[in-house]
Amino acid sequence: MNRLLLLAAVLLGFSFSVPAQNAASNKSAPAKSIELTGCVSALVNSEGNYIFTNGRYKKGVELIPNASTEDISTHAGHEVQLTGNWISQPAASKKAGIQKYERYFEVASIQHLSDTCPTTSGTATPK
Repeated sequence: MNRLLLLAAVLLGFSFSVPAQNAASNKSAPAKSIELTGCVSALVNSEGNYIFTNGRYKKGVELIPNASTEDISTHAGHEVQLTGNWISQPAASKKAGIQKYERYFEVASIQHLSDTCPTTSGTATPK
């Protein structure tokens, strides 16, 4: 009888801990900010966005400003350090079928490093 009560108590204890673990695991952690160092194109592309290039992203990364980002145009043609997160391709670009870049980076902040770039980014076209 004592063993049966002990077994029932243990099983009851486990049944309360399982929902608590599931609730905790369903919460997603906030996205960790990423820093990129490289150059902002001198001109915007056909979508009106600047392109970021560096040794790793030679084909270019389209920069998407968020609501708190300073004006990216003040850093056109400059070497910068960007802080932000990767995002999926904006819906407008998918529908329009216009020039698409491999990666999109939502810029949260920009730190100016140099008035010139070590290499020419040259991936943008005039608006």
